[in-house]
Amino acid sequence: MNEEKLSRRNSFRRPGDGRGNVWTGLFLLIIGGFLFARNSGINFPEWLFSWPMIFIMLGLFIGVRHGFRPGPWLIILFVGGIFMADKMSDGINLRPFFWPIIFITAGLYIMFGKRAGWGKRNHRGVDDSFTSYADNDVRPQQDYT
Repeated sequence: MNEEKLSRRNSFRRPGDGRGNVWTGLFLLIIGGFLFARNSGINFPEWLFSWPMIFIMLGLFIGVRHGFRPGPWLIILFVGGIFMADKMSDGINLRPFFWPIIFITAGLYIMFGKRAGWGKRNHRGVDDSFTSYADNDVRPQQDYT
């Protein structure tokens, strides 16, 4: 009986489950292309190959892989952005404000994020935060037998 349910569940997989491999491959191709061009003598700005850029690229990569749903990619991108802005501009010194901004952002997320329904998903993987529950009553029930 359990094997039947498992095989039925696997037969209803969404098409395009391998899209993550395409994004990973594309990400690695872009990084390799930039490194190849830099080693070939093409001049790039200094900040392009800095450690804050690693955070920014990692945050964007995770964001793409997860459909830019609110999550850890925002924090990684934010940290990289703070240190990148500090590195790129001589007049801006954001390092003293880094931890206060982190605590303020975390406090706002805890206060308003969970209650607002950020990132809540139903059993079908659909964002339910703005869905009326009256819609669920009119949907026909599907029989999976």
